[in-house]
Amino acid sequence: MHSKLFRRAIVPAFATALVAGAVAAPAGAKTTDSALADRGPLVINEIDSNDDDWVEIFNTTSQTIPLAGWVLEDRNKDTDTHELADVAAVIPPFGFIVIDPNVNLNKDGEEVVLKDPDGKISDSFQWTKAGDGPDFHRCADGTGDMVQLPSGNSKGTWNCPDKIIDFLNARSDNAIAQAGSESIVINEIATKGTEFVELANKGHEDVDISGWVLFDSGDGAQNQPFVIPSGTKVPAGEYYVATTGSNFGFDGNDGVTVYDASGKKVDSHSWTSHPNDGESWSRLDDMTGAFTSNQLTQGAKNVAPAQVDPKNIVINEVVSNGDPVSDWVELYNKGTAPIDISGWKVIDNDPTHTPIVIPNGTVVQPGDFYAFYTDGAANTPDKSKGFGLGKGDSVTISDANGVEIDSVGWSNGAHATPWGRQPDGTGEFTDLGSNNVKPTRGTTNSSDSNPTTPSTSGVVINEVESNGDPLDDWVELYNMGSDAVDISGWQLTDKGGLSKHKVTIPDGTILQPGEFIAFYVDALAGAGNNGFGLGEADEAVLYDNKGNQIDRIDWTSHSKRTLGRLPDGTGEFSETGKPTRGAANLSPDEVIWAEEPWPFDPQNVDNVVLGADFQIDDTSGVDFDSDGRAWVVNNKTGTLWAFDYNDGKYVAAGSWQLRYPNDNAGQPDAEGVTIGKDGAIYVATERDTRSDDTKKVSRPSVLRFDIPAGTGGTLMATNEWNLKNVVGLVGPNSGLEAIEYIPEQDLYAVGVEATGEVIFLKPNFTEAEIERYKAPFENVMALDYNAVSQELRVVCDEVCDGASIAVKYAQTKFEPVGKAQFDPEKMPEGAANEGFATFTDVGECVQGKKTLTTRFLWADDGLSDNSTALRAASSEETEDCTAPTTTVTAGATTATVATSTVTVPAATTTFTPVTTVADTAVTATETAATSTVKTAGATTTETPVTTVADTAVTATKTAATSTVKTAGATTTETPVTTVTSTNVITSTGKTSTVTSTVEDTKVLSPLTTVAKPLTTTVTPTTTVNAETVTLTAVAATETETPAAVTVTAETPTVAVETPALSVNAPVIVEAVPDATINIPVQASDPQAVKVQGLPEGMAYNPESGAITGSAAAGAYDIAVTQGEGENRLVAKFELRVGKGLATTVTTTSEVPSTGNQSEVDAGSSLDGKCVAALAGWMVPLVALVPLGIASQIELPLPAQVQQMVQGLQEQAARMLPPVDPEIQMLAGGLAAATLGILAIVSIVNACSGGGSSTGSSNA
Repeated sequence: MHSKLFRRAIVPAFATALVAGAVAAPAGAKTTDSALADRGPLVINEIDSNDDDWVEIFNTTSQTIPLAGWVLEDRNKDTDTHELADVAAVIPPFGFIVIDPNVNLNKDGEEVVLKDPDGKISDSFQWTKAGDGPDFHRCADGTGDMVQLPSGNSKGTWNCPDKIIDFLNARSDNAIAQAGSESIVINEIATKGTEFVELANKGHEDVDISGWVLFDSGDGAQNQPFVIPSGTKVPAGEYYVATTGSNFGFDGNDGVTVYDASGKKVDSHSWTSHPNDGESWSRLDDMTGAFTSNQLTQGAKNVAPAQVDPKNIVINEVVSNGDPVSDWVELYNKGTAPIDISGWKVIDNDPTHTPIVIPNGTVVQPGDFYAFYTDGAANTPDKSKGFGLGKGDSVTISDANGVEIDSVGWSNGAHATPWGRQPDGTGEFTDLGSNNVKPTRGTTNSSDSNPTTPSTSGVVINEVESNGDPLDDWVELYNMGSDAVDISGWQLTDKGGLSKHKVTIPDGTILQPGEFIAFYVDALAGAGNNGFGLGEADEAVLYDNKGNQIDRIDWTSHSKRTLGRLPDGTGEFSETGKPTRGAANLSPDEVIWAEEPWPFDPQNVDNVVLGADFQIDDTSGVDFDSDGRAWVVNNKTGTLWAFDYNDGKYVAAGSWQLRYPNDNAGQPDAEGVTIGKDGAIYVATERDTRSDDTKKVSRPSVLRFDIPAGTGGTLMATNEWNLKNVVGLVGPNSGLEAIEYIPEQDLYAVGVEATGEVIFLKPNFTEAEIERYKAPFENVMALDYNAVSQELRVVCDEVCDGASIAVKYAQTKFEPVGKAQFDPEKMPEGAANEGFATFTDVGECVQGKKTLTTRFLWADDGLSDNSTALRAASSEETEDCTAPTTTVTAGATTATVATSTVTVPAATTTFTPVTTVADTAVTATETAATSTVKTAGATTTETPVTTVADTAVTATKTAATSTVKTAGATTTETPVTTVTSTNVITSTGKTSTVTSTVEDTKVLSPLTTVAKPLTTTVTPTTTVNAETVTLTAVAATETETPAAVTVTAETPTVAVETPALSVNAPVIVEAVPDATINIPVQASDPQAVKVQGLPEGMAYNPESGAITGSAAAGAYDIAVTQGEGENRLVAKFELRVGKGLATTVTTTSEVPSTGNQSEVDAGSSLDGKCVAALAGWMVPLVALVPLGIASQIELPLPAQVQQMVQGLQEQAARMLPPVDPEIQMLAGGLAAATLGILAIVSIVNACSGGGSSTGSSNA
């Protein structure tokens, strides 16, 4: 590679100019629409260039698009750039924004160009003269051509509302149908009253309909598309109802169309009249049949009227006394079809009472219950006063037309406590209270063969886990009696009753006095059992082996921990302090999760307001990359989000649907996220949530994803590592909750919810674990590593009241730094923080102080305060520091070091400086600093000089070899340093003085060969620490540790003993669309290189060390980075592809701040053409011209040179006719003069503004 660069450099300047002229576009060339790719998701929709000067941007998609990085350029004589994010953070689906301030448009000719965050042109429009303008718009919006607008405008809204359907259909024509869309149909449409459109999934897999669009397509009125919210799925065989509100205005001659997220038309239906009163247009048969007017079955199966018998609704249970809220009535649907009971009326036996009216939209599904209170306006379903139920009372229910449906009464002088049917729906009413059966409002009644028998055994239900156990739901029994009890054959069930669910206790199970025993009731219930999960509103019932109900507990919501009796056996059920499966219950006051305050308090914790997408549950993982960008995952939707921090707030930069490798349907349960060793994204997952079946299977995996381009789409994992053999037996929803990379130990830490452990693994994830740390919590839900403090924070969620603990690597393992700490004082109560990350920005060292600013970000999985899923905070602290000294001189490298003195009696010291140079292309010789040696009582001074040569990016520095002879002993020390570099560095090592008692002196002048650089870029500052040298004398040993050496250079250098990075791209190149492009990248660690902004079709290959591929027409801003944090290097350039477009490459290097960093922009140094001209003409001017003149006037020359000249003359004599010597001499002089003139013209041309390129041009 270097020889090619050298040969190119010596081409005369005029030849270089010819080549460049053949491939470069003219400086003033304009980019026109014909050279651009198809329009992107955002388009220029309307322009006013005459009066107010503004440009309207339209979102042609049904997705919210973050505007960070989007720019609008208006190009006339120069280019003005406008950031779209200055107007709004996001643009909603089918939304508009108007770029107004500071836009100056020329009505007589202008071009506006819209670019996405990758620099790709999304849309452009150009007009050339006043006759074409001054104002333009698209009609239909988004897809129509830009045409002249004669008058008026529709700034910020639809240009042609009557052509929205044309816009949507045009999208459909160019779209590819979403997977699963063939399963979705329009199933029911209500056109009067509360309008709605019901979609049904007739397939066998769940379908994500996020971003799907419904449109009133029939009448062309001023209607708006209805976009289905993000995270919406329709399970197989289920329904989704869109209440369209003001978007539609259905009339008797109308229609509706549904499009998937890609824009493809999925289904439509139109009608010429409204359905019958109180009915809807419905498919019969459900999901597959033709549309007909039918009863409303919103959100349920469409059933023909003949199949619906209202008398399938029966009164099932009544309570007239004893409920703490009010008396109540329970209805039950014993049929096979949903029944709408809207407008039905309920009355007791007093005709003077006002009946209770059932609200509109009340539908009772088959086998379901509907219970309502009858007394008090705060309780009744219609908010009427209602009525109380007394002794010997009755209840009657009638339909909306007054037809009696069912009636029941109970004995005079007795309350219904409760009065109910056994079995549900069909049995006769009986006094359930007389059999000690508790009321079962809204659930099944106990069978008359299973009356409650007061427990004489002392066995009770003592604790219930319905949600949080990592393995399974469970029920704990306790024997509070004094005798052992055989509970073999006893059964547990939920509200479904023994006919649906039951777990039988194994034979031989004896419960001793005071003993606790817990039984898993769902997945781990055991063979032969019809297990059941305990739901959010459920109950647990215990029966003995004779069918007698022994105990029962019910609840209306999941507990944060568990529900248990406090005290054990006899207390009421309440929230416990922590799960104690198989042991005595603990109250919240008895459990101490943390002992120390949050170390950063007082600290304000603020909600991060990001819109509807973050007003949902299950946001569970957070991490920052080295640029401070936040990456967030949601385990419910399997979504990855990116957020940039600008002006004190977080702004969405993109979102991507995560997928398993080579599986476009799988949906990872994304719980934790980290930026890995290679700069990629690593996600910790528990299971595949694509369907109910896959949700039940544990899949504790780590997935790797490349950093995504653009602002959205599908992101498929490149690798999956299933860690089931490391994690062990865990439940489907209790595996890997967190992941974090720890660079100092080169390890990944994963947090396991089920065990409360942190497991440390090598980056390949395939070797055995390195270590385990057991947290003092029930669960590990988040991990965060702070590179400044080198501490790993282990976080629990609301189960442990948000407690956390910091651990740090101590020689051989990770150990706690202190005790567990509370969460911040201002964190909302009960915040389910399953994600936590910090980012620390280290400021410059100013007057001995530097400021560390840390940003904190939490992800609340439970949306605890119903406002937002993300919360943020910050803190600052100041540390002492020492600002490094930097010396920069033109054309030289200066280093100042300390002097070390060692006294050795009667010693002889020999110093041999050695320098290795490997660049065969171009070298020069310099004389290093003088070394003075005094032997036999002499003083020795040695200053070794080290040169790093740019050859295969590796050079070797051999410091001076020291030999000390004392009384028959000899010690030799030769420190060696190997340096990886992209250019040339010269460093001056330590100066050592050895003093004896003898007066003789001699001088050594070592020579150093230095490779000369061809280009110039940024000059970093590097500190080199030399090796320790030990000199052994008679009866004494002293150790000399040389001082640090600070090295600076004017040439484009990479720091000694720090990472190296450079991009070798030509100054001017023509790249036509789809042609092969190759851009070499030199890096000390190719695997750590990341490239952002590449167009589709191009990629970086760490094996070849090059960016290769082909690209569509457009302009792209590309950044090449290596390393993280303070060791991060960056090279940036702009790539332009298209006919007549030039590729102008500008390289820079970003190095860690030293507090006094010197930066030199590439455009301020000699550019590539200038350097090429100087280097190319150096040899002809310095060597060939004098040599030619000397040969003509017969000046004395060295013998070897004379032989070379003589040989050339003889060869010329054979090839050319004889020439008179005087003419020959004259010709030689003219040739030399001509050569000099050409050289001067070429160098001036190359190094002037006309020939150099110092950056991308906006012309």
